Amino acid sequence: MKSVKTGLAKTIRYVINPDKTRDGRLTSSNYEQSMDPDVLARAMTDDLEATRYGIRQGTVLGRHVIQSFDPEDDITPEQAHRIGVAFVEEITHGQHKYVIATHTDRHHIHNHIVICNANDDTHTMLRMQKSTLGTWRDASDRLCRENGLGVIRKPKVERHGRSLEEIYSGVRGDGIKDRMRTSLDLAAAHAGSFRDFTERARRAGIEVTVRGRHLTYTDTRSGLKIRDLRLGQAYDEHNIMAKLSRAQVIQISFDTRLIARRGKESVTVYLPGTRRGETITVPLDRCVHAGRTWRAYIGVDNDQTITDRKGRYLRTTRPEGLYTHFAAPDMSLASLTETRLPITPGVSDAQRRYYTIQGRRLDQLRDMARQLGTARKWTAGDGDLGAAIDRLERQVRDERADFQARVVAASDLAGDDTEEAREILRDVDAGDRRLGRLETELATLKRLSRRTERNEGRDQDTTRQRTRKHGRRF
Repeated sequence: MKSVKTGLAKTIRYVINPDKTRDGRLTSSNYEQSMDPDVLARAMTDDLEATRYGIRQGTVLGRHVIQSFDPEDDITPEQAHRIGVAFVEEITHGQHKYVIATHTDRHHIHNHIVICNANDDTHTMLRMQKSTLGTWRDASDRLCRENGLGVIRKPKVERHGRSLEEIYSGVRGDGIKDRMRTSLDLAAAHAGSFRDFTERARRAGIEVTVRGRHLTYTDTRSGLKIRDLRLGQAYDEHNIMAKLSRAQVIQISFDTRLIARRGKESVTVYLPGTRRGETITVPLDRCVHAGRTWRAYIGVDNDQTITDRKGRYLRTTRPEGLYTHFAAPDMSLASLTETRLPITPGVSDAQRRYYTIQGRRLDQLRDMARQLGTARKWTAGDGDLGAAIDRLERQVRDERADFQARVVAASDLAGDDTEEAREILRDVDAGDRRLGRLETELATLKRLSRRTERNEGRDQDTTRQRTRKHGRRF
């Protein structure tokens, strides 16, 4: 919550920005049909001037409240907007004018609410007490829970501002993320299975949650949630399992329906494509499952035994040979951050639409230039885009294998304060950055390849249409 003491119309204009609210469809107020910022602000100003002391220097004109939702929650912008309206109606008791807008321009959906500080009926000012913000948070949390959404866990210790000592500590690398990395490294170094790892992490103050293919780490002291890749690729599920195995691993995924038998220590799985005639057995401590999907991590140096339905030996295969039955895992590509052009919106809807169209065109040109630059880098010599993608995929696989080896080595030295341990950790960080760059370049080449295929398809369609038209003429 922020106090608005000047520029009420400017604040409302930012809040209802069409570029952030799907062309204004996610904006509303409880007192005006028009979404003109000046009209909305003028009505609030009239209420403020009707208060006992009117508007003086330093008068709080409004309260700017931001209500954010967990990016991992399954919520639509329309649902977020409805929750926001219910929230502001509850905290204002329907006695204050407000404007609400739902923004979708970030990775998380969030509501911006501007509340007039003057009461409509009594013309008294809204007073913020020590407990007010906590009461508002409780109301928001209750509405989120009622709608099946997550809320921030309340910390065991009261939040407070950071001192200079804490800020300098963060600069030295002693912040929450660094503390979490250290705790997770120690947990993985001493754990023998994924369940053991999550239990050790929990005792160290970190809750580990499997969400699809990713892990979410929650610091129980502060309530901070961090996705695995935000800590670094060394902390995604694949590399955590490599640490637990003390070896490089490959991953296979299968549905619960493929499980033939499940014992106390292992699970037997039918090989797809064999009509349930062949099976493999995987230790349970090398498996992670969420819902119906299971993922097994098998050491690259361990031959896998294949048996028939009755458990009789048939043959052995190298671990990578299992990909003839199971789909190979998708590339774990780092998300590309789209940079928006700092264009000031026009004064009319037509101007804003024009600027939006031009901005998109410039974004497309920038993306195309990046794709062509990457293509020139990787197709030097033969100009073959497909061959370049193959080469880069091989390099990414090799780099990922090297990265896993460094992660395993770092795991063995977890907690050691030696130059060797520090050197390996530096190698892990450098490998993480290098692997991220290669994966981004691979994603760029694949987008260019898809665009090229679409253009070639359109050219062929045009040629066929012209041929048919030419044939009809003669």
